[in-house]
Amino acid sequence: MPTRMLCVGTFALPRSPLMRGPVLSFALAAITASTSLAEVRYQRSGDAAPTPLPPNNLIPLTPTTTSIRIFSTNPTTESIPALTITGATQASSLDIEVTSASQPVPEYVGATLSPACLDFGGLSFADAATRDKARATIATHGALRGSIIIGQLIRLEASGGIQLNDPQRTIEATSPGSESARAIESIVCGTQESLSAASITATSGDIGTILVPTGRIGDPGAPVTINAANIQSVTALEVHADITTPGVLNELAATAGGIFGTLDAGSVIDFNRTDGVWPIRAAQTS
Repeated sequence: MPTRMLCVGTFALPRSPLMRGPVLSFALAAITASTSLAEVRYQRSGDAAPTPLPPNNLIPLTPTTTSIRIFSTNPTTESIPALTITGATQASSLDIEVTSASQPVPEYVGATLSPACLDFGGLSFADAATRDKARATIATHGALRGSIIIGQLIRLEASGGIQLNDPQRTIEATSPGSESARAIESIVCGTQESLSAASITATSGDIGTILVPTGRIGDPGAPVTINAANIQSVTALEVHADITTPGVLNELAATAGGIFGTLDAGSVIDFNRTDGVWPIRAAQTS
């Protein structure tokens, strides 16, 4: 941890009757302040201590890596840039936790998450086989600002919303999921925040919850494309989306505004809108 010398001016000590020689003066008072500079760190399974993120934003795997924790030392002010996981692991799965340094490894669903950073720039993999067996839990104080392409997205909690305004930016799960969690289990935005992205896709599995409690999904003229085999729920104040599922869409709701876009579903169990006109093609709606 670096130290800094803090200059506080020039002053003199009064002469004591017992002192002999010149008056003692100080041009510099050495107050050694231990100054913590915020930085991004990562710790792989088997590492004795966290490692600072290198300038190229690459995190290398070892053949035995089973998990990686990635965090900022000052998560309320420091953001994590877009990261690439390099190399490969022989482990059957790879857990990636973008949560605070003190966060216990959470249950996949239900545990309270402690954010890792302010904004998060996104996550990708150099090796497709490693990507497909990786699963992530991510929590931020700020926004998600870059794509996440991973085998399974367990939880994404972005208190500052999801702001993937570039048309190429996406959230994608490339694996089917597991018995304990869907391919994309949960995406939640903070209050008063919105979700903007080109697409949210589970290429071979299901989507659980997409929740934007007091904000908007998509934008007028720029809907979010949502694709999955089945979808549990999509809920926001207002929804602008093109949704495709050959299976069941269990719940689609706009709590105050309208629902705009297109819907192509095998069946829709609960469809709730206050406004808007959708082209709907579904075997069953209610």
